[in-house]
Amino acid sequence: FSLSVFGLWFYEIWTNSAIEVPAIMWNIFIVSILFNSLWWASTMVYSALDKPYFFAMSGILASIVSVVASYFLGQSLGLNGVAIGSLSLDLILSFLMLPYACKLLKIKKTELITKGFKDFKNMTVQVFGKKSETKHAERNQSMGNQMIKFQSLRRFKSNSDSKNKIDD
Repeated sequence: FSLSVFGLWFYEIWTNSAIEVPAIMWNIFIVSILFNSLWWASTMVYSALDKPYFFAMSGILASIVSVVASYFLGQSLGLNGVAIGSLSLDLILSFLMLPYACKLLKIKKTELITKGFKDFKNMTVQVFGKKSETKHAERNQSMGNQMIKFQSLRRFKSNSDSKNKIDD
């Protein structure tokens, strides 16, 4: 999200605006990063199971389609067309690689999605929940200290009251 919002601005500063990049093209590349991360994560399955052939053949096929698409889309849409052609590589690989990785792992595609969201939620709670847990623990600790002081004062007062009753 940050790359989509601030990336183009940062890129222009970094390159001194040497190359003007259209905002649409920039955002197409950002979407491409999302799909790239999906299929690239599944390559670990192919490496771990020593099954590189599907990965290699899919990569060759997607590369050929991407180059041809980039050429023709670039002719009609310019740089934005080339970006769409580049995006096609990551889209094709995502739709080929993820389902086959699920098949190799013997899990359903729906489980990948549901358990993925569940894991993401748990991770988010662990990361951001610890901050709130720390605040609650600090608050509970200070309240506990106040309760101890209050109970000590009550005991002291009740002890002094009972001594007064004995003296009477």
